[in-house]
Order: sequence, then C-alpha cells, then structure tokens
Amino acid sequence: MSLASVTAASTIGISINSGSSAALYQSGVNSVVTNTNAGGGAFVIGNAPGAFGYYNLAGGTVNVAGEIDPGGAAGGAGTFGQFDMTSGTVSLPNNTSSYFLPNRGAAGETSVVNFNGASFR
Repeated sequence: MSLASVTAASTIGISINSGSSAALYQSGVNSVVTNTNAGGGAFVIGNAPGAFGYYNLAGGTVNVAGEIDPGGAAGGAGTFGQFDMTSGTVSLPNNTSSYFLPNRGAAGETSVVNFNGASFR
C-alpha cells in the first residue's frame, strides 16, 4: 500500500495482536504520519505477547503528540518492536507528554532502536 499521509486521533499500532507480525515502511519527503493522541501508547510497535512489530522511517515526517513505544506500551513477555530511522524527521511537539519509550510496558518486552542520519526533535 502506498499512502502520502496517515492521521489518527487514537493509537497507531504495528502488530498489536498476540502472535502477529507487521511492518510499516515510510519513505518519500512528502509522506507524513500524524497522531494527535497526547495519551500513552500513541504509536506502538509490537504491543502484545508474541507480537513482532517493525517500523522503518527512510524519509518523510512523523508527528506524535504522545508516546512512541517500540516494544510496546503494555505487551509483556515475548513482545518485540524494532524502530529503524535512516532519513526523515520524528517530531514530538508536546514538551509535557511526548516521549520516546522503548519497552515501556510490562517485564519481558524487547526492542531494537537504530538511528542513522535522521532528525529527532
């Protein structure tokens, strides 16, 4: 699927069901993913036992009002999330409730985070 922009007011989840696997690849300078939810778990990557989530930002912009949670916000043991960023911009614009929190949820979550040549603000 090829989309220029995605906007959500609730959680954006990549692999949020037990035993699921999912990946999202974002590229292109005009691609935009926006989440206006200022609460916890606004953008989760892997968020259930046995779930594997993968996100690759290779261009474009991600705007998240709340949290980015590789490895999940409450998945627990066996949850895995990977966040790779080689180009583009991640913007966490809210100073009081915007966070980047790998493995924020329960014990046993696992994540991998790779930043290489991109902007995080």
